[in-house]
Amino acid sequence: MEWLQKEMPASWNKEALKAQAISARNYAIKNLNKYKSLGFDLCTTQNSQVYGGVDAEHVDTNKAVDETRGILAYHSGNVADLFYHSSSGGKTENSENIWSNAVPYLRGVEDPYSLGSPNDYWEYKISKSEIENLLRSKGKNIGNFLGIRIDKISENERILKLTFVGDSGETTIEKEAIRGLFGYSNLKSNWFTINSQNTKNTQSIVSDSYIAALNDLQLFLNKSESNKINGYSNLSNNDIITSQDYLFQGKGYGHGLGMSQYGAKKMAEQGYTFDEILKYYFKGIDVY
Repeated sequence: MEWLQKEMPASWNKEALKAQAISARNYAIKNLNKYKSLGFDLCTTQNSQVYGGVDAEHVDTNKAVDETRGILAYHSGNVADLFYHSSSGGKTENSENIWSNAVPYLRGVEDPYSLGSPNDYWEYKISKSEIENLLRSKGKNIGNFLGIRIDKISENERILKLTFVGDSGETTIEKEAIRGLFGYSNLKSNWFTINSQNTKNTQSIVSDSYIAALNDLQLFLNKSESNKINGYSNLSNNDIITSQDYLFQGKGYGHGLGMSQYGAKKMAEQGYTFDEILKYYFKGIDVY
C-alpha cells in the first residue's frame, strides 16, 4: 500500500518494510473510530497514515503488506500501540517521557542500529530576539526575554522541562511541546544541548525586582514544606543560559518512542527478521 511507501522507502530491505507494515497496521486498528464524529476512522495525512492513492503504490511495499497479512503485535493479549520515528540518535525513550502514561512495552532501549543515519547530529540556531517574538506570539508573557533554564532531563538524555526566563516572570514548557514551540523540523528531537558563546552572569542582567522576588520565594520555600516544588528547590541564577544567539545541538529525528525506522533498516540489512526487529524495540510483545 502507498501509505507504507510514504512512511518508509520502498527500496529498503523487505524485513524493515514488513516491520513497518505491522507497525502501521497496529496503529490503524488501535485508532479505529478516531474521527468517528466526522464519519471516518483515519485520515490521509501525518495525523494518521499518509496516503496518496492507488496510483502511488509500489510493488515492494505492497508485497510487504501481503506477506504480513493478518499479523499483528500484541502485549498481554491486547493489540499494542507500535509508535515509530525516523531515527533515535542512539537510544529510544520511555513513553511517559514523551506523552504521559508509562506503557510496559514502550521502554527506552540502547539503539546502535540508528547510528550512521541522517540526523545523527543536527544543529538549530535561533537569536534571543527571535525567541522573544516566538514566546509573545504564543501568548507567553514574561516581559523581556532573558535566558533559558534546563530543569529536567530524562534517563535517556532527552529534555523534559525547559523554562524561559523574563524580567517579569518565567514560563515552563515540557516534553514534546518544546519541539512544538520551535517547530518539529527545527528542533528535530528533545535530545539536545543548548550552547552559548557569550554566556553572562544572569544576576547582572535580570531586574533587581525579579531577583528580589525569586529570593523571597526561595526563602519562603526553605521555611515551608513546599520546598519540593520542581524548579524552585534548586533555584540558581547561574543555571540560566543567556546569549544573543542560542545554538541547539541534538541527536536523532522524531519523538524517539518505539521503533527507529533507520534502526529497523540497519537491523534488516544485518539479517534480522521483521519480528526480531519489532521485539527489539517493543519489549515483551508477541508477533503473530
